[in-house]
Amino acid sequence: KAYADYILNSKDRYAPLVVEIPEGIEDIEEGAFDMMPVTSVKFPSTMSEISKCAFGESTLEKVEIPGTIKKICEGAFTEIFGMEELILHDGIEEIGSQAFFMCHNLKMPIVIPKSVKKIGSDAFWGLHGSPVLKFEGDPDDVEFESEENRKEYLSEGDD
Repeated sequence: KAYADYILNSKDRYAPLVVEIPEGIEDIEEGAFDMMPVTSVKFPSTMSEISKCAFGESTLEKVEIPGTIKKICEGAFTEIFGMEELILHDGIEEIGSQAFFMCHNLKMPIVIPKSVKKIGSDAFWGLHGSPVLKFEGDPDDVEFESEENRKEYLSEGDD
């Protein structure tokens, strides 16, 4: 529906799109804003998860995810090459597989709130930095779906 409204009401389908999801909305469809020229997004306090591939390949430069969101699903923000800033607030519990896959320009390290208990495989794959993640809590309290990712993301070595 969001895509249809955007196309029908816009003269330029590539014009920047500001997404403000209204209070009361609990979820959005899988791939709702996939490949759309979204420049910013604001989430309501009534949403508890960001659906699979919701904003993949969009044009977001900054994403701030409130603590009312408990789960960021698989591929939610995958391949957003222009995204530079990611702010994750305390309250988020799970970051799904490939959630931020190939978001090459993110500033690092990305701060992971102490509320995060699980990080899926390749959630931050394609980011180059050392370390990729900085934990507010103990990283040993976080379940990594891939032990290879744990080593890669927490590495203190030089790139």
